[in-house]
Amino acid sequence: MPRTPSTRYPLLLVHGLFGFERIGPLHYFNGIKEALHDSGAHVYTASVSAAHNNETRGEQLLAHIHDLRQQTGAKRVNLIGHSQGALTARYAAAVDP
Repeated sequence: MPRTPSTRYPLLLVHGLFGFERIGPLHYFNGIKEALHDSGAHVYTASVSAAHNNETRGEQLLAHIHDLRQQTGAKRVNLIGHSQGALTARYAAAVDP
């Protein structure tokens, strides 16, 4: 991967159904977060309910996005969702673009 990220905003990874950031030695995004970080991107992982509907998870994600924007000073956040995480991200983006 190139050393310069192609985005100026933080990346926020959103897990799918029954997802997690880490359980013991197991990482949900197995090497993706590290590879993006190693290329120079600022990467974070959202923590939303493992098993709820997209609206509930989306509202949780919106709160996480708000906190991340406040923490980093970024005006926007790039969302990368896996499985139901993509639907959760779409909900958040539609409600508060």
